[in-house]
Amino acid sequence: MIGYCPGTGMAGAGEGSRDAAVGVLGMITGAGVFVAGYGALEPVALALGDLGKLTIPALLGISPWIVIAALAVLVPLLLRRLPPQRSAAS
Repeated sequence: MIGYCPGTGMAGAGEGSRDAAVGVLGMITGAGVFVAGYGALEPVALALGDLGKLTIPALLGISPWIVIAALAVLVPLLLRRLPPQRSAAS
């Protein structure tokens, strides 16, 4: 884990950062391993992830409107509990 997203990793490698260059090589290697193993992994991955149409209300066995109402109440309450953001000094 080098802490770079793909784009910033490429930019860092372009600037000469050794850790970013190693990270980019790791990304390329990982992509190659994925491509090489995709044929064997595809049936397994698709079989594991096929749960059909799955929603939170269906999982809980309740009306979707109950979930919507709960989120309409809970999200603003949770957002009010967040600490205020300080603006950056200019």
